Amino acid sequence: MGRGNVIVAVAAGLFGSLFFTVLANFYGFGGPWCSGDEVLATCRREWVGALSGWVAAVAAGGTIAVLMMQLHQQRIQTKIAAGDADPTARFSIIPGDKTVTEMFSNRLRIENWNKCPVRISKIALKDAPDLELRNIKRTEHPFDDRQTLAAEMAWGEVVIDGWTDRGGPPPHLDFDLFIINIGDGKWTGHRELSLDVRAQIMGARYREVPLTVTCPNARYL
Repeated sequence: MGRGNVIVAVAAGLFGSLFFTVLANFYGFGGPWCSGDEVLATCRREWVGALSGWVAAVAAGGTIAVLMMQLHQQRIQTKIAAGDADPTARFSIIPGDKTVTEMFSNRLRIENWNKCPVRISKIALKDAPDLELRNIKRTEHPFDDRQTLAAEMAWGEVVIDGWTDRGGPPPHLDFDLFIINIGDGKWTGHRELSLDVRAQIMGARYREVPLTVTCPNARYL
């Protein structure tokens, strides 16, 4: 469910709760919000009139929030079409890997939606002191290791080409990750893990793009 749908659902829930509360007071408890000498029908009409402004405000707020989300998405699509969007990252289990004992069982994909090349300068585990990213390799370089990749990152040699061919998919790099447990001694398992990725868009001015990407069931050994 998108954020816009969530906002609409929350607004509808608030309106429904308010309506139910008023209705319950009028019909379930004999209308305690009315004065003793006031006709109940007149009291109800006055309360409906008083609440109509609040209902309209809630509805308008929900509509504005949805429009803002749509505008945000439109801006993203415009940036992508113009080649000015930031790179994105995905962190997942390697497709087709059925065994938890496979060393490189997680994959990070970084896609470049920008017309300028993107340089990758950092890939690290985030908020996981009991785990270690023991090794990392690019899928097209089977003899990579963490030291080699770290050196290439330091020298600025891990680069994703700019997305110049709009007729094709954006350029990307895949990194296979070997994560081990250095904490409680449990050898294998699944848990939610996040990666801290640093990229630089190599345009007229270099711009740092920090990315945090999460896998809900990452594997570790």
